[in-house]
Amino acid sequence: MSPSARSGTPRRAIPATLFAATALVAVGIGTAALPAGAQTTATTPVAPANAKAAAMRKAKTFSLELGASLTRTNIKRLTSRDVVVVDGSETSDAQIKQLKAKGTLVLGYLSVGTVESWRPWFDLLKDHRLEALGDWPGEKYTDLTSPDARTALADTITPQLLAKGYDGLFLDNVDMLEVHPEDSAGMLDVVTRISAKVHAAGGVLMAQNGDSIITPYLPLLDGWNREDATGTYDFDAKKYVTSDADTRRSARETIAQVKAAGLLATTTDYYASPTSTAAKRAVRIACKAGAVPFVGNIALTTVSAKPQHC
Repeated sequence: MSPSARSGTPRRAIPATLFAATALVAVGIGTAALPAGAQTTATTPVAPANAKAAAMRKAKTFSLELGASLTRTNIKRLTSRDVVVVDGSETSDAQIKQLKAKGTLVLGYLSVGTVESWRPWFDLLKDHRLEALGDWPGEKYTDLTSPDARTALADTITPQLLAKGYDGLFLDNVDMLEVHPEDSAGMLDVVTRISAKVHAAGGVLMAQNGDSIITPYLPLLDGWNREDATGTYDFDAKKYVTSDADTRRSARETIAQVKAAGLLATTTDYYASPTSTAAKRAVRIACKAGAVPFVGNIALTTVSAKPQHC
């Protein structure tokens, strides 16, 4: 989930032009994806076309299943989806192979914007942590101003995950820049390097969230997921509630931007029941915006018998 959703605090509105210009100049990447008026001189790398990227952009169903137990029944259900995201470190090579058996694109989750104490690569990143994410014990923001942190993510952790057989990776917490804008150059550097490795292996790359900072990342990605497109988790009330109109409008606008860039756009909302009135509304809104919808419970522990679709 996004830093803002996790902490229960409102998003900070940081202009995309500020992030894009600062980050791209700092790492020597060009301006093809920049808003009008931003100026640099280099060329923006673009995610190369490959068979998996082509398949992803035609996807009709999507599931984010980070907390689900990969039982035989759940694996069978997930093979009916076009794109599935599972926990990068905890999913086994054999489970990945089973999930891919009928052509499902299987992506491994990797948080680049936070350091999670339970990961096998924690020792590589523990010295590169900032403050904690309020409501999430054991998780702190990543200090991506550190070259060592970026090297660990791009040159050690990414290859380890790809070697398990994933079709690509799903990057989370890129939007930590809304809290730590000083990390913008480091974030763009590490995502650029991860993108190069994933695409060199013939894979695909997704990320999620960050309406205000997404622009320079679009050329590096094949897909983008918008969490909380219609709702938000209220940590005080301990339930998922409908978000405000401005947040819903921002989600629709970014989905349109992602679609215009030729990427797969997906949405994820966390209503307890995928058949509830609110969940059905979330699906309708996503479809109208041109995104592939997904609704799951907040812990992502349940795999529905059938996927949501437009």
